[in-house]
Amino acid sequence: MYSPKFRELLLLTPGLYEELDIFTKQVRAFLLAEHNEDGTHIVDDPTTDVAAASLPYVTVGNSSGLSAERALVGTSGEVDVTDNGANSTVAIGLPAAVSVTTSVTVPTVIASTAFQVGGAAAAATTTRGITKKVTGIADNTATDVLTVTIPNGNHAAALRLTFLSSNGSTDAFESSRAANGLVVFQRNTGVVAVATAAAIADNVIATNATGGSATHTLAYGVSAVTGAAGATNTFTVQVTIDDSGNTGSNQVVVFAELINAESSGVTLS
Repeated sequence: MYSPKFRELLLLTPGLYEELDIFTKQVRAFLLAEHNEDGTHIVDDPTTDVAAASLPYVTVGNSSGLSAERALVGTSGEVDVTDNGANSTVAIGLPAAVSVTTSVTVPTVIASTAFQVGGAAAAATTTRGITKKVTGIADNTATDVLTVTIPNGNHAAALRLTFLSSNGSTDAFESSRAANGLVVFQRNTGVVAVATAAAIADNVIATNATGGSATHTLAYGVSAVTGAAGATNTFTVQVTIDDSGNTGSNQVVVFAELINAESSGVTLS
């Protein structure tokens, strides 16, 4: 009796050979799922040539698979850290506007004659400092040296002043005087601001004892507040130098510190 061989059987059955071939490949893949082709077992959690999870890596974020990593983060207002995603980059840079907090001992220099501490100019709970020289001051004449601007709103602010004045013209620098002043001002919404100057303090003079003997006195005050009740108000800080030779052309250097309590507040120039 004739008995067909295996391959002949496959030839008599269309598609069966292809189906067995697929099945054989699937069985082989299954058997190799946990073994190499040489029969060795595949290690599920290899430790050879793999760094320990307990090392102090610097990472973009914390990971549950690590125990001692340090996540890289920025500082608000000072340093930005941007994760651009997998297979990309991590960018580190400065924000568009760098703020300076009160914990910074050296203030941010805005210009060669001014600085700002605690935030932007006119922001709440900030200090603005400015050093300004005014020359050509006529004898015994009140002269504007600083301008204070107060927006319409509720405001509280104070201005601490240090003056350094000198004789001018033919008596130039024969005497120098230093003194301190203090101005406080307030405003309520819809009401004109009020500014009050304290008496001048620590008034002291140094005079040339070997050459000329010109002296001078120094006074300061505030002008009247200008501007309507519903509008921005301004006033100026003024100094008066009365020189003994009546020569004029005197000068003063003023260092002013403005303490501002409220946002959208008072500015100094």
